[in-house]
Amino acid sequence: MGILQFLKNALSRLANRPGPREPANLEKAGSTHKDFNDETARLDNKATKAVEREKLSVERKANLVETADIDARKKLKKVDDLIDKAAKLSASAEKPDQKKTATKTVKSAPQPAKPTVKPVKTKPKVQKKT
Repeated sequence: MGILQFLKNALSRLANRPGPREPANLEKAGSTHKDFNDETARLDNKATKAVEREKLSVERKANLVETADIDARKKLKKVDDLIDKAAKLSASAEKPDQKKTATKTVKSAPQPAKPTVKPVKTKPKVQKKT
């Protein structure tokens, strides 16, 4: 019975095989196999998208930490002036064509000190009895 089953399986395999056998392992087929190329392209695309997503998430986290740090420092007002100066400098660096107009504030002339008049102290007049 075993021999008959073996021959039956062999004949069915021969009948169902139209051309050369496909390699069992797609990697062995290399670049000649279309499915393998499609699969590797899809996996490479997924990998690059995943790397880009991770880079973007790291960048977003860094930006959030940086803005939170600046906000915290502004609330503490320890380095508020330095942060504002840096922001102004970066804004002016972006627009180098615009010239700054130097406007001097006109100070008023100092007023001379007003002399203070102190009342002269006199003795109270006493009326004499006559």
